[in-house]
Amino acid sequence: MYMRIAHIAAERSYARRLKVGCVIVKNHSIISFGWNGMPTGYDNCCEMEVNGETVTRPEVQHAELNAIAKLAENGYSSKGASIFITHSPCIHCALLIQKCGITEVFYHELYRSEDGLNFLKRAGIRVEQL
Repeated sequence: MYMRIAHIAAERSYARRLKVGCVIVKNHSIISFGWNGMPTGYDNCCEMEVNGETVTRPEVQHAELNAIAKLAENGYSSKGASIFITHSPCIHCALLIQKCGITEVFYHELYRSEDGLNFLKRAGIRVEQL
């Protein structure tokens, strides 16, 4: 059920290259969700053309960052929570996940690099592909 909701969250993204969504769950309740997109106040265009190629803009915020930031903004803790993500986390999001105390990561599809997954496993965080 939570992964299905993560996929629904991903549909909120304006990204053309890759839509990613996530849901953070604690004590069997959804405490936050997010999707990849531009920061507040920016246009909703996540890609740009560089030398005839479509690339992701460097300002794009990942789904995990948006969901965790939403928790922090509202004074909630993710310590001991689980996160359900449509794609496995990049290394930067994996570092954030570990730092804020999330103990389980469930993902649906593999991201282009497994660095994030490898870090999480070494950090003792449960990782499972659904």
